[in-house]
Amino acid sequence: MKTIGLMKALALCSQYRNASPERRAAIQEQRLRELVNYARAHSPYYARLYAGVPEDFRLSDLPPVNKRELMGHWDHWVTDPSVTLEQINGFLANKDNIGRKWQGKYMVVTTSGSTGNPLVMLCDNTVNNVMAAVSATRSYARKEDLRAFVRRGGKSMGVFADGGFYLANSSIRARLLRMPWKKRQLGISSALYPTEQIVEQLNRFQLLKFPQNRMELRLEPMEGTGKEQAFAEAAKALRALLSVYGVHSFDLSLSEDTPRQHPVSGKFKHVINV
Repeated sequence: MKTIGLMKALALCSQYRNASPERRAAIQEQRLRELVNYARAHSPYYARLYAGVPEDFRLSDLPPVNKRELMGHWDHWVTDPSVTLEQINGFLANKDNIGRKWQGKYMVVTTSGSTGNPLVMLCDNTVNNVMAAVSATRSYARKEDLRAFVRRGGKSMGVFADGGFYLANSSIRARLLRMPWKKRQLGISSALYPTEQIVEQLNRFQLLKFPQNRMELRLEPMEGTGKEQAFAEAAKALRALLSVYGVHSFDLSLSEDTPRQHPVSGKFKHVINV
């Protein structure tokens, strides 16, 4: 498949976000066909699985697979025949390889295995660039938020269940390995650490202490509860929560405005640079 750099990926995300519903549907259809055709041509497993799929297929025509089946046919599932699961398992045995590329080609990531069947995946440069672009597009619903984050030297810390080869954990460590000077801007903490240690790390990064930030939360009063009463109860709980993280100086106010949402995902953007 064609190689996509980071700037190209950001441009594609921007074009998709601004496209009409009809144009988005056309893009989805085109990308699905490109993906299926590539899998047919380069993966023996998918070549057999999709042998009976017609050329003018719909998404519902594609036979489903699960992680157990993919792991059982791993060497024939991946599209690079030079890679074997035995080689990758040896790579995964060393936790220092988190965020590093196997033979300088692929970042190796796994699912958490919460269902009992963890999946091992390889991400080339194109996949890494597209994921980074999608993440940036989703994180900053407005261009001015991204500019403010970059201009003011914004910081970001990820708190994960452990230090495994998970996608988010591996992506952040890959950036730190590639750009060690960003250690003051990017951080990783483990949710398995004592609470006091996590709080100390968050305070060091000062994620909640930037005076130029404001937090917008949607308030949904329970039936029979007025908005003023609901706000008073929410404010009390929020003050108690923030005090745990060492944040004691802030203003709370009730507004009739609807909190801003991401234009694609619809998720509310809770912390906003202003």
